[in-house]
Amino acid sequence: MNRYYRENTNSSQKQKIGVIATTSPLATNHINIATILKEKFSIDLLGEKNFKDKLTAKEYQTLPYKIKSYTSIKAKSELSWIFRDIINCIQYCRKEKPDIICTLQRPALCAPIVVLCAKLFKCKSVVRYSASSFRVYKYRKGIHKIMSYFLYYWIMRLMRYADRVICMLPKQEKELIEFGCSKKKIHIVRQPIDQSIFNYQQKESKNIRKELKLPEGKKIFLYVGSLQKRKGIKTLINLISKFKKESSYYFVIIGKDDDKYVKKIFQTNNPNISCLGTSSKSRLNQSELAKYYQACDFLIHPASIEGLPRTVLEAVYCNMPAITRKCLGLS
Repeated sequence: MNRYYRENTNSSQKQKIGVIATTSPLATNHINIATILKEKFSIDLLGEKNFKDKLTAKEYQTLPYKIKSYTSIKAKSELSWIFRDIINCIQYCRKEKPDIICTLQRPALCAPIVVLCAKLFKCKSVVRYSASSFRVYKYRKGIHKIMSYFLYYWIMRLMRYADRVICMLPKQEKELIEFGCSKKKIHIVRQPIDQSIFNYQQKESKNIRKELKLPEGKKIFLYVGSLQKRKGIKTLINLISKFKKESSYYFVIIGKDDDKYVKKIFQTNNPNISCLGTSSKSRLNQSELAKYYQACDFLIHPASIEGLPRTVLEAVYCNMPAITRKCLGLS
């Protein structure tokens, strides 16, 4: 985006960027990118009206962007997420007249929304292509398969009209070109991992486990990510349930978003579980998270539709084996 800035302005005045948010104002991608761009751009995060309630006073003061919302709709499902973003995007473009509107995370259908709003209000659009979004319908069943085929296989093609498209892998670039996007618009941007935090240290995991109050002498499986259906959380719950009689295994769940899945995890009656950071108030910082990668034995990432997950890369940098499904970014 810095390159895009240099190409399109000679003014010292900051350009205004509107960024479509996920379910959290503290999403790592948003924080990292906004921190880099805030010196040259004025950045607004478009989300829910209760975003401020999810933050402590200190977190709110240190945000690299302003939070704005034009609707009371909460993103409880992918459909409500899309309606929220349509309203936010249209109202924001109409009232604020941004120079650039962009989306950096899921759901993938936010990308066509951004493209259409940019064309309607004559601003530039930057969208991110994650996972294998054109082929999401292959993982759905019944009426959801038919709806997904129309929405993802056809509506997603509007991405070709974006001014810039960001992806993480050459495979994704190939898919975008296959579905009509010009190669000149596509930029491969790798997931940024802070190697000063996420790295392999010659420190005995026994000592780290003692510090984190994790059991010794057990194989510990770690899950890091949103507690959402699309992340394969149902598969994880089934796995935890099957291992409830195996006392030599332990599960550490570090996630957020959906309290109903936290309840279902505990309803498995598996005594060998720790759930951490399941609300924005108890969110672990990066240094705390790195210790869990170093203390546990395996990372579990059960999502069936993914690009190149940050959690898998963090685990690899910490020399931790990752157990995943075979999907686009992980095959």
